[in-house]
Amino acid sequence: EELSAKDSYLALITQLLAEADLDNSGTISWEEFQQTLEDEKMQAFLRSIELDPSEARGLYKLLDVAESDEVPIDEFVTGCFRLKGSGKNLDLASIMHENKK
Repeated sequence: EELSAKDSYLALITQLLAEADLDNSGTISWEEFQQTLEDEKMQAFLRSIELDPSEARGLYKLLDVAESDEVPIDEFVTGCFRLKGSGKNLDLASIMHENKK
């Protein structure tokens, strides 16, 4: 059951990001992502993976490894699930990201 819940979350977030991808580039820019944050479905998704919507900028910066302001949608989705489970993972990932610079 947990697996099917994960699949439906994957489908939902992929669909939301695809709709937000206004230039159909297959990537999501910060501006495009920011607009999805106003969507109740996106807020619900973030809460479901135990991330506070207020941490969205930090999440985006972590997922934008190349610092290009473009994150491939599939990488974005995968990254969200890797960070699932409280701000501790987000904090740890942030520290690791900063240390790589």
